[in-house]
Amino acid sequence: MLETLRAKPNHIKQIISLAITIVIFSAILFVWVSSRGARLREVEVREKTVSPVDGVSVMFDGFLSGLKDRTSNALTPKKKNTTSTSTDDFDLSGVVIIDPSVATTTKK
Repeated sequence: MLETLRAKPNHIKQIISLAITIVIFSAILFVWVSSRGARLREVEVREKTVSPVDGVSVMFDGFLSGLKDRTSNALTPKKKNTTSTSTDDFDLSGVVIIDPSVATTTKK
């Protein structure tokens, strides 16, 4: 195909290059115009977006305040009530108990 184009006269090559330039320019212009709405909303999106550093600092502050609440509740003396039963404050749902009598051993 390039050999065919090289064999053409200069005015034909100029017309072909002009046509290709217009097509590429039109494609770029179409993308630019169609993305105009997104560029206008960019400021709104930036205002709503939280930076990663701010997000991590907020999570860390929440962790520290929760830790302070738990330690302050653990350090305050509790009133003894003889009618109520004692309950654990710990979540034991993830605890795995291994019974050594059931465990299998492998011989080498």
